[in-house]
Amino acid sequence: MATVSRNETAVTGDPYARDLAGTRAVVTGGTRGIGAAIAGTLGRRGAEVLISARNQAADLPEGVRLVVADAATPEGAERVAAEAHKVLGEVGVLVNNAGGSTPVPGGISSMADEQWQAAIAANLLSAVRLDRLLIPGMRARRRGAIVHISSSSARQPAGQIAHYAAAKAALTNNAKALALELAPDALRVNTVSPGMTMTSAVQDALGMMAKAQGVDVEIAKQALIGQMGGIPLAGPATQPRSRSLLRSWCRTALPGSLEVTSPSTAVCGRRSELMATVAGRATARPA
Repeated sequence: MATVSRNETAVTGDPYARDLAGTRAVVTGGTRGIGAAIAGTLGRRGAEVLISARNQAADLPEGVRLVVADAATPEGAERVAAEAHKVLGEVGVLVNNAGGSTPVPGGISSMADEQWQAAIAANLLSAVRLDRLLIPGMRARRRGAIVHISSSSARQPAGQIAHYAAAKAALTNNAKALALELAPDALRVNTVSPGMTMTSAVQDALGMMAKAQGVDVEIAKQALIGQMGGIPLAGPATQPRSRSLLRSWCRTALPGSLEVTSPSTAVCGRRSELMATVAGRATARPA
């Protein structure tokens, strides 16, 4: 059952406060890391937000509700969509953030079929299914925005997370095709590709890698950064620089913003760069 926190989180003097009032958004994987930062940002800006996660969470930001569901499964995706229609009504924004994987120290040659299948289900099919379930409503209203959270590893993979990188590359490709398909219906589809960010999940993964390799966590971290092209590690989403990047992509991809669809924005360490040209146009209207 959905729950709501009464905590007041709006910051006095924030120029973006309440500018998304009336927007109804779904964010998958919204209780930790990047997903939690996105949901909190949307809530502070006035949006009604439904997040999904596999487990219960306490102290949700103002305006944020939670549905417990595993978006990586067909049943979980259907539960998220049903709860969204129940508590939000019309969904104007979908942020497909659910995903992640466990690094395999032995690399590609050591990855079992089950590990590949789990990575694809979590990082690709979770988005494909929710898109399919929520797009009809957006299409009927001719307004809405879909944001896929991909990864810089889609372009710069590392052997220990090759299954994750491949799934994120497929997600990015799917988003481009979807943007072209939905542009005539005035719907926007965009992809944001963060670099490696120090979330609790990344900390856990680095700890596992360090233990498997018999090295210090810092050594494991630097080795992984090297495999991913030397892109610097981004700090927690609560840090000022990360918050400014969140605001930046919100203004690019969410309702009432630029009339663009299909760009893939790379957010890698200390730089945010638009990586693709506009593939279509959509009318900027509140969703």
